[in-house]
Amino acid sequence: MRGFLEQYVRLDITTRGDVLEALHAIRPEWTINAAAMTDVDACERDPEGAWGVNVEGVRHLATGCERCASKFLQLSTDYVFDGTSGPYAEDQEPHPVNVYGRTKLESEKLLDHMALEYSIVRTALLYGSVATARANFVQGVCSALARGEAVHAATNLYGNPTLVDDLADGIVIALRKEVRGILHLAGSEWLSRYDFAMKIARTFGLNEDLIMPVSFQELNLHAPRPLRAGLGTDRAKRKFGIAFAAVEEGLRRMMTQHDEFSKR
Repeated sequence: MRGFLEQYVRLDITTRGDVLEALHAIRPEWTINAAAMTDVDACERDPEGAWGVNVEGVRHLATGCERCASKFLQLSTDYVFDGTSGPYAEDQEPHPVNVYGRTKLESEKLLDHMALEYSIVRTALLYGSVATARANFVQGVCSALARGEAVHAATNLYGNPTLVDDLADGIVIALRKEVRGILHLAGSEWLSRYDFAMKIARTFGLNEDLIMPVSFQELNLHAPRPLRAGLGTDRAKRKFGIAFAAVEEGLRRMMTQHDEFSKR
C-alpha cells in the first residue's frame, strides 16, 4: 500500500463529472469516503440534500473506483439500526428510523451492485480535537460548561463514544489486512449521553453540576434517534486485533491534543 495523503484534492462528491475526473487522474489504490451529510436533524429537514450527498455522492465515487480499479472503503454508522437492542453486531438486520440512517444504509446497499472491491466500516459517536469540522459532542459539552451554561443530556440515548484517532488507526489496520464486507469500529464503552457528559466534565475539570439528566424526548429534536444504538466490536478484536481506548483515556488524549493545538 502506498503512503497516505500523498495528494490532496478539494472535491464536491455530488458533482459526478468532477468525481470521475479526479479519480481517473489520481488512480488511487484505495478510496476512503469520509464525506457525508451527518447532521441528523438537517437530514430530516432536507431529505433530498441528504440523498444527494449520502447516496448519490457514494454512487459517483464507487463508479469512479470501478473505472480506475480502485478499492473503496465507505464509512457508515450505527444509525442504520433502530436502536431497540444495541449494541449491534455486523450480521444483525439494519432498520433505520430517520432519514440519515436510511441514506447511509442505502449507500451500503448500492455497493453490492457495483463491480469493485469494497469494505464498509460502521462507527459511532465520533469525538476528537478537530478544529475545522462541525463541533462534536465533547466540544459542545465543554464549550457550554466553560460558559457556565447547563447541558441537557439524555439518559436513554446510548452509543459507543469513538475517538477519531482510534478510528483512523483502525481503518489503516483494516486496509492492510484486506478486510472485506462490513466491519464495526467503535469505542470500547457503551453508555448514555448523560454518562458520557459526566465523564467529559470530570476529565476536563468542568462543573458537572451543570449537566442535567433528561430523556431524549424532552430534548425536542427534529429527527427520531435509535435510542439503544451502538456497535458490537467483537469481530474487530477477535479477527483483526483492533481494540479502542476507554472513554477516559480517549478524553485525556483529546485534552492533550487540544492543549498542543492551542500553543501553535
